[in-house]
This record gives sequence, C-alpha cells and structure tokens, in this order.
Amino acid sequence: MKTENLRKKQAGYKIRLLKWMQEIRQLCTDNASRSMVRNALKELEKQFDKVQLLQEELEEGLSLDDLEKEIDEFRTLEQEILEIRSIAEDFIEEMTDGKKAEIVKNGSDVNVSVRLPRHELPKFHGDVLEFTAFWEQFEDCIHMRRDISDSAKFSYLRSSLSGSALAAINGLSLTAALKC
Repeated sequence: MKTENLRKKQAGYKIRLLKWMQEIRQLCTDNASRSMVRNALKELEKQFDKVQLLQEELEEGLSLDDLEKEIDEFRTLEQEILEIRSIAEDFIEEMTDGKKAEIVKNGSDVNVSVRLPRHELPKFHGDVLEFTAFWEQFEDCIHMRRDISDSAKFSYLRSSLSGSALAAINGLSLTAALKC
C-alpha cells in the first residue's frame, strides 16, 4: 500500500515537472527574458528535488527486478531534465552574450531590444512523404544555426516530433544521437 501511495504522489510531481519542462522550452522558443527562464529553471529544479526524494523512498521498498526497471525509467527522466537544463542555460548564456555585444556596440547598456516575431517550428508525425518539407524547415530554423548547442538542437528536434517519429527516437540519449 505504501508503494502505491508513493507512486501516486510521484506521478503528480512528475506531471508538474513535465509541465515546467514544456514551459521552459516555450520560454526559450519565444525569446522570453533571462529572468523568466532562470525562475522557471529554479522551479523545475525544486520539483525535481521532490521527485528524487520520492524516488529514493520508492526504491527502498522494491524487489531487485522491479528496482532495475524503476531506475531505468528514472534515468530517462533525468536525461530529459539535463537536456532542458542545457537548453535553458544555453539560452541564458546566449542572451547574456547578446546583451554584452549590444553594450559594446552602443557604448551603453540603455538600449531597446528588438524581439523577432515568433516562428513556429515545423511538426513531423512520421509520414515519410512529409519528411523532406519538415527537414528543410527544421534545418533552416534550427539545425544549421551555429549559435544553438547540439543538446538544444536535439531537444528542439524532439519537441517537433510526435507519433511514430517521436517513438523512433524515444530512449535515445543526446550522446547516442550525436554518434549517428
């Protein structure tokens, strides 16, 4: 019974965690302020700390067979957290570098920042006939940009996929994806 209650509680925290991950990804895509991304990242980390504590408590009551499966599932979640943290940290660093460049260029830190219109990333659901159109757009928007880290590019790719296309890369870590 204790295990069931822990799983239920953990599921609630994981849902909150996933919502914060989506929020951070959206903030970065929308070019939100550094402070908004930083605050969302702090909230994500608070939620993850809670999930980790519950995970440890849950693991104590599991058999060895169940324990290995539980650890593998949690490891996947940890990798997703690392990816989103990388995206957020790269975004914050990019915004900081951009602000420093503006200060040097303008000779002052009082300036107006221009926000580009939001560009919706293309979506790919797995239909082979639509892949070329998807890839051309994705390549122009994300893949060919040198100012976006590989981890951020992979995360953007993952967020642009659904259905069988997403299922094909589920479980792939960033390291494995880069070796392909």
